Formats: sequence, structure tokens, C-alpha cells
Amino acid sequence: MFQMWYGSEKKEQANVVYSCPMKCEGDKTYDKPGKCPKCGMALKEQKDDHSNHKH
Repeated sequence: MFQMWYGSEKKEQANVVYSCPMKCEGDKTYDKPGKCPKCGMALKEQKDDHSNHKH
């Protein structure tokens, strides 16, 4: 049972991305929290639903 919980926790974390709330770099995202390299604002967490993928 522990392995199932641990596995699902990891999978959910992989879907979190960070981006600038001012969209300084368009739709660019980062995999870690931090500051926008252009404006210095704190990156905002958002769920990555892969809606921007073009196949």
C-alpha cells in the first residue's frame, strides 16, 4: 500500500510547472520555483495539463 501512495505522489509532482505571472517569456515554463529571469517576479505554480502540445 505504501508503494501505491508513493508512486502517485511522484506522478502528481511531475505535472507541476512554474511560469512568470506577467508572461515575460510567453508560455515558457520551469520545473522548479524561483524568479523570472527577465522581471524578477516570483514564478507561479500551475498544473501542466499538456494542452499546449501540438502533435
